[in-house]
Amino acid sequence: MQFKFGLEHEVAFLNAAGEFADFTNTTFEMFDRIIQKLPYCDGDATYLRSGDSGIRKKRWYIEGFERFSPEGKLIDCLPKGIEIRTSVYGEIDGAIAALTNDYNLLVKIASEQGFSPIALSFNPNKTAFIPDPPLNAYECAEGYDSPFEQLPMLSYGPDLNFSFSPWSADQMIDIAHLSGTADPAEGVGARSPATRPQNHAGCRTASAIGGGGVWV
Repeated sequence: MQFKFGLEHEVAFLNAAGEFADFTNTTFEMFDRIIQKLPYCDGDATYLRSGDSGIRKKRWYIEGFERFSPEGKLIDCLPKGIEIRTSVYGEIDGAIAALTNDYNLLVKIASEQGFSPIALSFNPNKTAFIPDPPLNAYECAEGYDSPFEQLPMLSYGPDLNFSFSPWSADQMIDIAHLSGTADPAEGVGARSPATRPQNHAGCRTASAIGGGGVWV
């Protein structure tokens, strides 16, 4: 069978003071100084979604929680870290090599701005992300009050995305529903506490520690 692979990695950082850098003490602009020094790679737009806000123009981008005005205008992005995305590869080794190269370049540029990467799966200090100020009517109507929008602000690490061209969309969803549950996250999670589905066609490796204790 011919699969195609892509990798993502949400990188967490310590700041120059040795503190965990997240939405409580780091602004979008601080991480953006890193992004601005990273190159734009021709051809990435063919495979990587850039979105409407313009935050994801490069294979490196600031991962965070976007805030909108009551009129629907993007006014801020509360950062949790920097994500790296690879293009699509026919073999997993190619995706791993690309992610390794892009990670090493990110580490170099980040160090120039006083940030150093740290390997973990969950925010070591927080057990919940609570938007401040509270979400407005527009944000709630767009679904930003969903736990599925807020929980990712506390998690980090690699995602494996894969596809198999003969599969239909329904078949990819069936792969996620491994235990026949209504919730794909519950289905895969029931089989292995170390994996979580991402967009029905990917899995994440994760530890069970976060917020200073066991993550449930």
